[in-house]
Amino acid sequence: MALAIEKYLIQIQDVTKTAGIYAYRGQQDSQWALHSAATRRLIEEYGEAIVGDPEFQNLYINYHRDVLIEPARTRGFGSEPGRRLSDVELLAKLQHFGAATGLLDFSWSPLVALWFACEDPTRDGRLFMVNTNDPIGVARIPSEETAQQLEASLGGAAGPPHLSYWEPTVSGDASVRILRQRSVFVIGRPLLSSGTGIVKEMLISKADKVALHLELHTLDFSQESLFQDVYGFSEATTGRPVPQLTPEAYLRRGNRHYQRGEYPEATEAYDKAIELAPTLGLACLLRGNVHAACGHHAKAIEDYNTAERQLSQIHPIVHDTVFFNRGNSKAELSDLEGALEDYTRAIQVKPDLPHAYYNRGNTYADLYRFEEALLDYERDTRDPRPDATFNKGNALLALGRLAEAERCYRDAMSGGAEHEGIAQNLWTLGQILPLVCSLEYSVRAVPDPHGGNMCLRFVVPEGSAERVQSLQSFLFCGRLGNVGNTGGPGLPGGAGLMGKPFVRVLVDIASQ
Repeated sequence: MALAIEKYLIQIQDVTKTAGIYAYRGQQDSQWALHSAATRRLIEEYGEAIVGDPEFQNLYINYHRDVLIEPARTRGFGSEPGRRLSDVELLAKLQHFGAATGLLDFSWSPLVALWFACEDPTRDGRLFMVNTNDPIGVARIPSEETAQQLEASLGGAAGPPHLSYWEPTVSGDASVRILRQRSVFVIGRPLLSSGTGIVKEMLISKADKVALHLELHTLDFSQESLFQDVYGFSEATTGRPVPQLTPEAYLRRGNRHYQRGEYPEATEAYDKAIELAPTLGLACLLRGNVHAACGHHAKAIEDYNTAERQLSQIHPIVHDTVFFNRGNSKAELSDLEGALEDYTRAIQVKPDLPHAYYNRGNTYADLYRFEEALLDYERDTRDPRPDATFNKGNALLALGRLAEAERCYRDAMSGGAEHEGIAQNLWTLGQILPLVCSLEYSVRAVPDPHGGNMCLRFVVPEGSAERVQSLQSFLFCGRLGNVGNTGGPGLPGGAGLMGKPFVRVLVDIASQ
């Protein structure tokens, strides 16, 4: 026999050495009094002192009659097919459905009682034992209906017997539970006697409870086996862990928050998805998008890096997104070479990707590589995108190809662009063209010390001093911003990214 069970069965045998047939009750907390649910309810209402009040017995009977039995019979609960239930049978039925009655659940099996005593492993439990063969202290409630009426069964009698017990009929909804638990009800009149020796008790140490429960389970004592009816099943489900959300479910939850712009909630959901499935690359990509939308580009890059490492587990439809979006974050952090590499990788994955050409063209322009920027803007303007046409005009301006730049600005305007910089750049170009277009000049792009995007130095021969002396400095509007992040499948992308500030044009007089 298992060690823990054997230990307590030996103790039970020692406590119950007086011959008889014992009923057992286990309570998970040794501090709980041996009170029925009805007594506990009256104590909650009137306080502990009520049990010693001379009126307690009448109150106890009135509670059962006025709160339980008569209302239950009025509502048709007091009968079963073919017969009327006695008061005790009706109370047992009501207790089965959760009502607070004066019946205490005992069992003829000490193992069943031990199982109930072990339910809470954090507290000592207690086992109670009643010798139902005690001829003075305990009486059996007979089967006659008159003996099972309220006053006869629960009423306080003068002198012994102090307790009574009743074996429920094996019928109705509770029959399986009654048989499995070997149920018997012990009834106080109205309290269970203490100090008379009728009720014996034994402590169940919390240190033994886990082992006891495991050993009892191997002997088929469990929640499922002891409550084999639909009501027990329903009660047991409340303690069972609910199914956990899958990583994919958290991913979908994050997507819903992301679509609504609820970025903290989206991040929390993606965090959970990644915690449960660290190789869920799509969640890393989408969390990176959230970080980018919040301006946290360093965090976004970390997530895009993770997504790249898990690229084989991400649907190919978003492979280019990993590189394109990471390129955007690198561009925002002024890592232009890194951005250039990522836009190129996005194009390698998906060659027909206009926004990648456009953003790469902007990156080339920021690196003063204007010829390469032109090629990318031209790839993109086949779309055509007015923003790309405008930025192409700025690249042509930086190369000194002023007439071509003017045509681009006009094409951008006719293409539907509503950027105010078009008009400004056309007007400024109109001031410069008549004065320098017939001259030999060179153009050099340098950083603007005054805060602009760049400074373009138009250098003309010394002999042109009179014609250009009033044209020392002009401002052009800088390039328009990058296209924002691409979203995941069915998800929105990010907002457009910031453009660059003005371009300062200086017309210098210098020797060639």
